Amino acid sequence: MTLPAINGTASLSPAQKELKAVTKAFVEHSFLVDAYMKIRQALMLPEGYGVVLVVGPAGVGKSALASACAAAQAPAPGSSLPPLLLPSPPGSIPIVSVAARTGTTFMSRWKALLLDILKVTNQPLTEAADGSKPSAPVVAGRGYETFSIPRLESAAIASLRYRGTVAVIVDEGQDLAPFDSKLDSIQMAKSLKHLGSATGTVLVVFGSYALLNFLDLSAQLSRRCSVVHFPRYDVAKPADRSNFQRVFSNFCSAAPTMLPYQQLSPAFPLLYTASGGGTGNLRLWLVRAIGTATAAGAPCVTTAHLHAERLTDQTIQQMFEAAHSGEERFAKLYSTLDATIASIFSGVPFPTSTVPTLSGQRRQPGKRNPHRDLIAAAA
Repeated sequence: MTLPAINGTASLSPAQKELKAVTKAFVEHSFLVDAYMKIRQALMLPEGYGVVLVVGPAGVGKSALASACAAAQAPAPGSSLPPLLLPSPPGSIPIVSVAARTGTTFMSRWKALLLDILKVTNQPLTEAADGSKPSAPVVAGRGYETFSIPRLESAAIASLRYRGTVAVIVDEGQDLAPFDSKLDSIQMAKSLKHLGSATGTVLVVFGSYALLNFLDLSAQLSRRCSVVHFPRYDVAKPADRSNFQRVFSNFCSAAPTMLPYQQLSPAFPLLYTASGGGTGNLRLWLVRAIGTATAAGAPCVTTAHLHAERLTDQTIQQMFEAAHSGEERFAKLYSTLDATIASIFSGVPFPTSTVPTLSGQRRQPGKRNPHRDLIAAAA
């Protein structure tokens, strides 16, 4: 059975409309809301943040979160999330959203990122990028391919400033640097830091746990980074299990005919395990299952369709191993502070409520020294 192309909604069958509804559904689950609010805090107080790393395993919905953040004033129709930013003047682009691209060298990846930023800002700029006299405007992203890296950086900085950009969102951030090459990684981290500092923007980078490697490059770079964890749901935790069931229920509500919740809910162990506890994996799986059921002429998705479209055992095992490894690494980021405090303050008395005075502080001329001058006591 051949499915017609999904271009609009007028010619779609009821099953195809529900498939599209699941694809577009924006589910405000616990981990997504927590990460969103932390990013919102960073953008409301940009002076305290330079680079925000949003890390988590594959398939948890980081791209859906990035899309919600890119919407700025309206995360999604009917969303209960507060606006990420306050209303901006006409013509401004408060949030620029791009996706990192792979490349063989630092220069190729950095140039691609700068070009994508210019294409989004799409602001006609003069030839101020190389310091020459103003001439005919150059439309951002068109004609910039031949620019040198310094000129591209200048053009991107000028464009972001002009647009009043508050944040640059970079999805698939793990592709920014090959972390097996420390020099390339350091160069990329320094370039990102410079772009943010020069424009006064917060860089929000979404990616896998590999992004945590940025914290190992140097203390100067890591102190500018703030980490937001977007984890998978752990079925061993009652709250996580309940939240994951709620996400599945919301997807079923978007497609009540093709995804009958009462019939599919007994398959929860399968739904959780084969999606690795990730809501993004669950969404893609349900979309494929609806497609399979529709192609077979079935009135709704059954467990047989779920089994037909699930990931391989090896892929599922790899997902859980990668997630577990990343979670352990993230936990270590904040696990040694108490021991460090104990080692630093070992044998050191804690300060009292008395205001400390600077030792060796010089007195103003003519000021009496009570420890040496006893005139006042004799009087």
